[in-house]
Amino acid sequence: MIIKFKNKIIFGEKIDGINYIRREGVYGVAFNDAGQVAVLKNEYGYFLPGGGLEDGEKLEECLVREFNEELGCSIFIDKFIGEASKYLFSEAFNQYRHPVGFFFKVIIKNDDLESMEKDQVLIWMYPHECIELLHEHQGWAVSEVTKQIN
Repeated sequence: MIIKFKNKIIFGEKIDGINYIRREGVYGVAFNDAGQVAVLKNEYGYFLPGGGLEDGEKLEECLVREFNEELGCSIFIDKFIGEASKYLFSEAFNQYRHPVGFFFKVIIKNDDLESMEKDQVLIWMYPHECIELLHEHQGWAVSEVTKQIN
């Protein structure tokens, strides 16, 4: 099920009576010169670079911090793509979750990238490949940027 509101989209179906753990995060869609998207892979799956907001942190501050922590790079934030979320059951954490993502198109300022975290690896993937592997709300963001480019 997909529900669209002005400037936001919701994937999945909220089950009545279930307490979902809401987690807000900020994520960037970044391309290399070959038109591939930066994707991080860990034991739980594939994800766009980014992560959770810290108390009092602005969206843009979070995104800059996360790209630095995860990939050791600086970014230029090009534009806001939108807000998307998904209701899901996480088997990895054995709980119902409602991840809410704020997505931006970003430009990476330096080419020498590698995952800075031991438990994940940076993979460059073509949009059609990563859209299939990411959570729906993250795949939606890649799809939106790809539509705007083409």
